[in-house]
Amino acid sequence: MVERLTDDDWRRIEAFAATPAYAREPEQLLPEDAETDDDADQSPRPTPLADGGGSPGP
Repeated sequence: MVERLTDDDWRRIEAFAATPAYAREPEQLLPEDAETDDDADQSPRPTPLADGGGSPGP
């Protein structure tokens, strides 16, 4: 099964590659209209650096 990548596919791949590795999520590669298992769970996800990455307080 050979499928060619569309311009949209390439745009998503380029955006994924341009995103820092720590911020990448595989869902970035899915088309905007694709459904994921997480669609049912609308709770907010914590960010990797919720405190902004600063040093701990005093």
